Amino acid sequence: HNGSGALVEAIAALRFGSPVVVAVADDGKNLLSNEAVVALQSCGAKLLGDLHWRSSYVLIGIKGAAALAEAIAARNTSAVEVSARYGGPVGSFLDMVPSTTTITTTTTTLPPQ
Repeated sequence: HNGSGALVEAIAALRFGSPVVVAVADDGKNLLSNEAVVALQSCGAKLLGDLHWRSSYVLIGIKGAAALAEAIAARNTSAVEVSARYGGPVGSFLDMVPSTTTITTTTTTLPPQ
């Protein structure tokens, strides 16, 4: 739960409608506190319960709304990739200029020694 406190604080500081991009690889399931899971759920995360050791996870979410994209790669596979369009909060200048964000996270499994 090392970095969970910082993650919770960072998400709490975001205003509603802010985009959030999260990538988890390897041992993320065991290192996320319950508070971190709740914070990620506030950004649309729904698949965290399916995250396992040595799996990859990625979320493109919106604080206070549903996820734009979310995926988990099976254990010991190399990558998970998602993409989503986000134009920004309603009424912002970003409404006129949609952008595409693509995130890839990779997990490498080392052979036993």
